[in-house]
Amino acid sequence: MTDDQRFIYAFQRNYLNEKIIVVLNNSDRIQSLNLKVEGKHWIDLITGDSYAGIDGKVTLKIDIRSGMILASGQETRFAGLGDR
Repeated sequence: MTDDQRFIYAFQRNYLNEKIIVVLNNSDRIQSLNLKVEGKHWIDLITGDSYAGIDGKVTLKIDIRSGMILASGQETRFAGLGDR
């Protein structure tokens, strides 16, 4: 997904049963985004924050010139990676 006017970029990678979504905000404004997803539980691997997928969408608020790396599932082998 690319939104050139809002400077938002997102892509997804899959491996076996795991999904990773990377979302980047390259603008000088905080951006809100409703992203289509499969799955009900998402964890930001950078902050550890959890997000709920409701009706196939997750609502995100992305800081200025920042990003998120979201992993699917309540328990993921990547959880806590940022603590190292």
